[in-house]
Amino acid sequence: MSEHPVKVIIIMVLVNGLLGIGMMRLESDIDVSRVYTPQGSQAEQDEGKILDMFPDTSATEFVSYQLVIPSEEVIVLVKPNRGNILDRTFLQQLNKIVTTLNNTMASLNGETLTYEKVCARNRKSCVRSGNVFFLEQFLSDVDNGTVTYPIWFQYGVPYDLEPLLGNAEHSAGLLTGATHLKLQFYLRSDSTAWMEKSRAWQERFIETMKNFSSSDFDLAFAYTDSLSSELNANIGGDIKFFSITFTMMITFASFATYPASNNCLG
Repeated sequence: MSEHPVKVIIIMVLVNGLLGIGMMRLESDIDVSRVYTPQGSQAEQDEGKILDMFPDTSATEFVSYQLVIPSEEVIVLVKPNRGNILDRTFLQQLNKIVTTLNNTMASLNGETLTYEKVCARNRKSCVRSGNVFFLEQFLSDVDNGTVTYPIWFQYGVPYDLEPLLGNAEHSAGLLTGATHLKLQFYLRSDSTAWMEKSRAWQERFIETMKNFSSSDFDLAFAYTDSLSSELNANIGGDIKFFSITFTMMITFASFATYPASNNCLG
């Protein structure tokens, strides 16, 4: 019997191995907008024009409603284990999340990154949504059942509660309950270098939050690249099965069409 089929199999194994090594060395890009949008497309050009007209100010004058593209951010959704969010004890427990945030440190190219370093700023302060839940006046209004909704005021300054609460209930202009609340922490994105730093810190924060637990509440979290990461993880799992299936198909085809072992016409 000829040795050609064996040689074909050996060559295929070697080729697959080399391809695997080559793929491991290639740099990857999982950003959905770049992976699924053709380079040089009209959409990409239009986005560039908009960014020229409305530049990123996340380093000094960040305002979330002025964004023209999604910001770099991490989001934490919190659900109390007992009752609803209108409870001072529960709200004070949110400080645990902020403490975890402030203690999270990442490293990129030898540089240590903290939240204070990569946060988006306005008037030299880090910008986050959900600050209202930490204000003493808000906690006092929670105790007294006098939290106005959807707008709550402190010294005449309005706070919009609607985008921060899930399943909110209200009566006669007062908040009576809500099952979830949202904390949103914005990060710098005014240059490619800062975006890389923000992404590095985000990934470290998510890893830290996976080990976070509290007897007072449940939480879920996400960050800017969550969708891209999940798509990439699913594709990565499929590559292995695709490679195995493709190898088996070619191996079978090599045996089935080899003249010495089979009648191709038959």
